[in-house]
Amino acid sequence: MFNKVILIGRLGQNAEAKTAQNKNEYVILSIATQESWKNEKGEYDTRTEWHRVYAWRNLAKFASNLQKGQLISVEGKLKYREVESDDPADGADDE
Repeated sequence: MFNKVILIGRLGQNAEAKTAQNKNEYVILSIATQESWKNEKGEYDTRTEWHRVYAWRNLAKFASNLQKGQLISVEGKLKYREVESDDPADGADDE
């Protein structure tokens, strides 16, 4: 089996640098991707999807300089984690 994701999109905000409890540095990126298609009327519809991407260690040092609006390409693997919330609609989050 193979788990590989490639995203090409624009940053919705500047990279957010953080340090984990174990002192590892990481950066959170908010990437917008768009999909367009023709609807039944022959008009184009567009949908924007937002992705939260985590960059760790040496890659975090590079990614920390990225700024809102930049077009970037990211390649990695998709991981899910549980999100604790009082809202029953919440449950899993992709990273």
